[in-house]
Amino acid sequence: MKKRSFKFYKNVSLSSILRVNHAGEYAAVCIYKTQVAVFKRCNNKEYSDLLQHMLEQEEVHCSYFERQLADYNMPFTIFLGVWNFLASSLGYCSAKMGKKYAMACTIAVEEVIDHHYSSQLNELDDCYSDIKDSIVKFRLEELEHRDTGIEYHGKEAIGYVAFSSIVSFGCKFAIFLSKRI
Repeated sequence: MKKRSFKFYKNVSLSSILRVNHAGEYAAVCIYKTQVAVFKRCNNKEYSDLLQHMLEQEEVHCSYFERQLADYNMPFTIFLGVWNFLASSLGYCSAKMGKKYAMACTIAVEEVIDHHYSSQLNELDDCYSDIKDSIVKFRLEELEHRDTGIEYHGKEAIGYVAFSSIVSFGCKFAIFLSKRI
């Protein structure tokens, strides 16, 4: 397959966008995969099935950005191993803390991703309409995940504001690093 070229725009490169989006979706896969495993071990079919659905969507998102990086011959972030460990740890801890914390984690992550994807849609040039269309679709699915977290009482977790602030900060810091390296 012929490698595609890319251009720079508004001081942001396509490489940065694809790299950070892949890293974020990769981390989401790690979070949900771990949460699913915890709830399966606890014999909580309702939550393991709910999270499995979200996991499957995140896997599609991750695969898409992985293919885009390969098509454009661009590198992954060097932090994938770190994000794997931290995201899996977040998934494990939030699930072990209980259903509301698993959902609080989802709300916090997806709110950051909504803002992140919205910003990218304003930055991307129309010559990348296929990528923009995918980001629009993925953003809507991320918002569904957030809404599911709200519906399943994530905002009722004790200390929700503090917990979601910590998770949000971690996501924003990971975005900052993954955009650059």
